[in-house]
Amino acid sequence: MQSSSNSSTKTTIRDLPPELTAEIASHLELKDIAKVRLSCKYLYENTYYNFATLGFRTITTDFSLRSLEELTLISSNPRLAGYVKELTIANNTWWGVGYLGEGLVWHRSEPPKSGRYYNGKLQSQSKQWTHLGSLALEQSNIQQWRHVIERFTNCSSFSIWYSRNILHDGYQSDDENTTWMERRMGKRPGGLPMAHPSVLDVLGDGVRDDDQLSFVDALMILVFIISKAKMSVEKFMINIRNFVPTHLDLAHLDDPTFRACWATVREFTFRSSVPPTLITGLEDDAHNHFNFWDSYTESDDETLCSSCQGALRSIRSDSGTDIESDGNSEDDGDSEDDDDSDVDGESHADEFTEGDGYTEGGDYAEGDEYAEGDEYSEGDEYSEGDEYAEGDEYTEGYGYADSDESSEVSEDGNGSNSASFSLPDSTKVAAYLSKLISLAHNLESLTIQSNYGDKIMDNLMSNDSPPQFKLKSFCLMFGARYRMTQGESLARLIIQHSQTLEQLRLYDIGMEEGGAMNLVETIGEDGLPALQFLRLSTIVDGPLDEQLSFSDIPLGWSLIDDTTGAHFTHTSIKKSASEPERTTNLMVWGPGTSDFLRTLKDFAVILPEEPDPEI
Repeated sequence: MQSSSNSSTKTTIRDLPPELTAEIASHLELKDIAKVRLSCKYLYENTYYNFATLGFRTITTDFSLRSLEELTLISSNPRLAGYVKELTIANNTWWGVGYLGEGLVWHRSEPPKSGRYYNGKLQSQSKQWTHLGSLALEQSNIQQWRHVIERFTNCSSFSIWYSRNILHDGYQSDDENTTWMERRMGKRPGGLPMAHPSVLDVLGDGVRDDDQLSFVDALMILVFIISKAKMSVEKFMINIRNFVPTHLDLAHLDDPTFRACWATVREFTFRSSVPPTLITGLEDDAHNHFNFWDSYTESDDETLCSSCQGALRSIRSDSGTDIESDGNSEDDGDSEDDDDSDVDGESHADEFTEGDGYTEGGDYAEGDEYAEGDEYSEGDEYSEGDEYAEGDEYTEGYGYADSDESSEVSEDGNGSNSASFSLPDSTKVAAYLSKLISLAHNLESLTIQSNYGDKIMDNLMSNDSPPQFKLKSFCLMFGARYRMTQGESLARLIIQHSQTLEQLRLYDIGMEEGGAMNLVETIGEDGLPALQFLRLSTIVDGPLDEQLSFSDIPLGWSLIDDTTGAHFTHTSIKKSASEPERTTNLMVWGPGTSDFLRTLKDFAVILPEEPDPEI
């Protein structure tokens, strides 16, 4: 007689529905998902979506050889490549050194054979600003990158991003990156030219040696690849410290293929030349940028490697020596106004003598061209704590002063040159960006965060080619003086999109006298019926920098207006504890926002600027 036994069914992890497995995995970090996937084949397959989405949705490159090799592996896997939705081009995250394309030789067109260029103007040979030719787009390096990027068939979001400075986030001098940086700044193998990367965040963007790319070069490569690969673009961001159009090629703006790819853009962001104090604290800003001179002092020198210390010493050193070249004597007194050394991005290898990052026997021996202390005097570039030194073209905090936009060089009685500082080629940049924005026929979200936002706005809203899109979200930050009168660019944009705007953000905007009240009347006249969110922060009116305030609106967070039902936050802003409250930060959201706007003009007042108690 054979006995029978009750068999019990065991439940294993394979019995879990794939949907439940994916839900559990969605709460794990990428490193934990990677470990789970190695446990068995079932989990390997059923967590693939979580792994690929979390790890490869956004990929970042600096167009270097190493990055090319890494992204080639990703793009060669069709299954994995399909999960890439966003591509970011950024410089080295840790060091923030401001150059791209390391490890590859980038071919350029023939540079001008006569003279050197600085600030877009022909200068004396003594300046030693090497002007390289424009990047050749039809070259093997770019073709390799095209073959990689075009395999990301679902990628429709692109950004060019200047990463943070090297001296933040607990930099340690004994970190392994120190060795890397010293090697990077040493003499290069293979006959490549010497060049200092912009370690100090003062050499900026612009002209590069042939083993480096500028951010404008990166932009040209990106739009070239987008056009050739016929990639549909939905989101595009340019977020760099200074946009210098040294090698800006406008041909793609008239290319029908590029226009077709660009017409689908729904979100465009341009951020450039914004002091860090204005960025910190914004609710939608995940990345803050820092100005080197606002946070760095000589006491920090000891944290740097010897090469970086030498670079600092050269920039800080006094100058009292005239440099003669071609029979012309130039006085370094114009160095205070030659502030654009941080934006032209030219190699300053010529300026460093023995002991400043070069070993004996390097390209520049003791006594060559520049002696220690030449070119920059102590205190040049920026006054302490300010983005621009006193007397520069920009008034404190708000755009353009009453001066000519171009950098005019004049001869004084002693035969020396003096130049008034201006943001380089801002007119060309504004014209380019406004045309680029206007070609995005399906644009819904626009963010402009720039010193010369007014120029972009004026070009964009000109009668010659008014944009066809209808905005749902608009953010303008750190703009120049607006009048908000009928026909003025900002007023026209708000009125033109009044029926579709759902979000409106205006931060740190300067107004001509009476412009602040005109702004309140403009947004309140029709109520912007579709508006769901409004933020007005630090709106300054008139030459005395008086403040737009809403004195009778209660202060507090997440309050509810009894009349309209709108939610609002109203906070005070003041420079010091002794200063009266300056109620200039107002956020309104919810279904009642439009009705709330109609009441704003009843509360709006202009408060005079209080004198600084420390003066």
